[in-house]
This record gives sequence, structure tokens and C-alpha cells, in this order.
Amino acid sequence: MGLHLLSAPLGEVALQVLTQGVLSGLCATLLYGYAIRALGGTLAAAYTAATPAAAAIGGGLLLGEQIGAATIAAAVITGLGVILSTGLLSKRQA
Repeated sequence: MGLHLLSAPLGEVALQVLTQGVLSGLCATLLYGYAIRALGGTLAAAYTAATPAAAAIGGGLLLGEQIGAATIAAAVITGLGVILSTGLLSKRQA
């Protein structure tokens, strides 16, 4: 488990490093910077809490992974926390 990296073809390892390391890391950094500018630091940070829930839902819908009751409960609680911390339910003043 995890000990066969050196036996993998170099081209495949390089492709994984490029796509998962460089490209996704670069995209995530750029998008997070944009979110901070657009939403402000507090709101952008609050929405990052939803990432594990979104990954679980995406895994269930796109990959057919099993989503158990604990995962659903965690996603709901996380979603409620994001909603409360961002003030989405508070009345807006005009």
C-alpha cells in the first residue's frame, strides 16, 4: 500500500504530479483568491467548510459511492453552519 511508487512508469507519475499537484493546486489558489476579492475573506473562508460535503455528494452522484447516514448528517450540519456563519438567513437592510 503506497510502497510501489518507484515501480510505476515515470510518465504516469509525472502526469499525476502535473494534473493533481500543479494544475489543481494552481486553479484552487486562483479561484480562492478570486472568491476572497468577490466575497471577502470571512465569507470565502466559510464556504471552504462545504468542500468535504460537496466531495461526498459528488462521489455519490458521479462515482456511485455509498453515502451513509453519518455522511448525510455531517453534510447537513456543515451546510447549516455555512448558512449561519455567512448570514444568508439574516434580513438584508436596504
